[in-house]
Amino acid sequence: MGSEHSIILLHTDVRWLSRGLILNRVLELLTELEIFLRDRNSKLCEDFADPKFIACLGYLSDIFTHLKQVNKQLHRTSVIIVEASKKMTALQTKLDLWARRVHQSNFANLPNLDEERSGVLPEINEDITEHLKILKNHFTGYFSKDIIPTERWIIRPSATELSEMKDDDPAIEKLIDLQFSATLREELKRLVFIFWVKLAYSFTLLTQPAFQVLVPFVTTYLCESGFSSLVAMKIKARN
Repeated sequence: MGSEHSIILLHTDVRWLSRGLILNRVLELLTELEIFLRDRNSKLCEDFADPKFIACLGYLSDIFTHLKQVNKQLHRTSVIIVEASKKMTALQTKLDLWARRVHQSNFANLPNLDEERSGVLPEINEDITEHLKILKNHFTGYFSKDIIPTERWIIRPSATELSEMKDDDPAIEKLIDLQFSATLREELKRLVFIFWVKLAYSFTLLTQPAFQVLVPFVTTYLCESGFSSLVAMKIKARN
């Protein structure tokens, strides 16, 4: 049909990252899909002529794009649970902000919805506002508060006030030595996890609680990427 795209995206190896892209592709092929469905006498063609359906599709493509960005930030080998928890809290704060903006007919964060909502009744604003609030509540408790450490010195040992620790804590003296070591402070600027690994034997009292925070897997990303690699090894082209 002379379209920019010749196919609709299928799920990739990293399935959860491709959903937003699929919705964007469908949104860009609205006219072509409507003609395709009408030629095949499918009732689905009626949806592609419905302004409310198109506006909702634009909203979903926007929200999945935002979720995809958060997913990509979480799915790295070096992400620790503290960082992941902060990103989820930031996402909830943004969802709350977007809900207030949509309620005021401000679609600055939802460009596809803003482009496709012409001719749609204002009631869609209420539906989207309610959905954003439900989505925010869905992410509440994504990481249990019991497993989020309160010791700030694990992440920023050089900037932590000693008054934040108890005087009878046996690790406080080691933290003092660590804070006044210029060499170790430069090492910390690189990567938190590698920094603590290097101190595993010299600062045992500090590294043991630090590893309990840094070692656990935050998401199933490593597992899923391992499965994807295994599948790639089993294809005929690999043989």
